[in-house]
Amino acid sequence: MKDFIIKYYGRMRDYLLEAKAEGADIESIAFEVGKLEEEYFNETGENMASTDSEYKEQNAVWGLFRKFDRLYGENSNFVERDAKSLLAMKIDLGFGIYTPPCPYSEEDFPDIQKKITTFISQRVKTPEDADSMPLLIGVAKMQLPQEKIKYIIENLTRMSHSLTDYVDYYDDGSWNWVTDCPFIVQYVFEKAAELTYKVAKGENSDGLEYDIREAFSYFQLSVPDSFQMKIDSVVDIVDNIVLDITEFIEKNDYHLCDKETWFRPILFNIALEGMLYTLENYSI
Repeated sequence: MKDFIIKYYGRMRDYLLEAKAEGADIESIAFEVGKLEEEYFNETGENMASTDSEYKEQNAVWGLFRKFDRLYGENSNFVERDAKSLLAMKIDLGFGIYTPPCPYSEEDFPDIQKKITTFISQRVKTPEDADSMPLLIGVAKMQLPQEKIKYIIENLTRMSHSLTDYVDYYDDGSWNWVTDCPFIVQYVFEKAAELTYKVAKGENSDGLEYDIREAFSYFQLSVPDSFQMKIDSVVDIVDNIVLDITEFIEKNDYHLCDKETWFRPILFNIALEGMLYTLENYSI
């Protein structure tokens, strides 16, 4: 790994932690991040990646820039969050917030879940364009015994239920789910990767907790920096996948139905992809 990548990655992570601290001067930090991003752009232009691994390492720094922009960029100024749940709220312009009824019957719900599952499974294997790589290539570096896979999937199932129940409890019809999806999907993806890593290493994973409120700030995993960088290297890829998922959900009006029908399948399948990403990109 090139020294300049380590330097920028460390500095960017420090800025994210500094911005997270209570009373942080976000405007000043954002100014420094902007300068750092310009420096990094110039230096990567002079130090072109010569291998796929170097390319991913460089992208890991861009992933942290993306995380900072998501949390503190210009668009964040237009997001209103509920003080208790931290969920993004739709802005009421004085006309009330009207949510149309679900256009599907309960008999359709299992089929909707299958369609969402199929869409995500295909999308993660599809590159954004001819010059990019897909999130998953379908070739695992590491194989786990069936009982460990079962343990991971059981935990991912519980996580998807828990986060769905949380949102369902606090949503009174004013939840801005499109705004929150990039945060929550990134969180679920990374938490699934962390769980898979620990299980693969034989480490105790009983202490892992899933708090959706962490998704709306900079959170860190208990994994080595080398693996965290692999995760951060695909932040943009995950973001593009989220955009396509939300478009698919909105186009079909699935979001008008109960969250068990559309939101939980998103969480569970993204978590599953986080497990598979770990198996493809980490070896003991």
